[in-house]
Amino acid sequence: MRILASMTLSDVRKKSETNTPHLNQRRKMVAAIDEQIAGATAEAAGQHFSKTVEKVLKNAETGTTEKRAVERSLRRWWART
Repeated sequence: MRILASMTLSDVRKKSETNTPHLNQRRKMVAAIDEQIAGATAEAAGQHFSKTVEKVLKNAETGTTEKRAVERSLRRWWART
């Protein structure tokens, strides 16, 4: 029993089960739907919704690239009638 008390169990899955192209596409779609829901609820409450993303931009003065947080507006999948 001493050996069992010192062991820890974890959920181990094969890497191929978690990173299939089908599951990656599903995760992207779920994230996009969640974004649309957040935008729709913000519009229903009368607020503006935008998403902040990191974008790599080139600095014109120095010529170096840097990451900046840029607000991106939501492309709506719905229409208000």
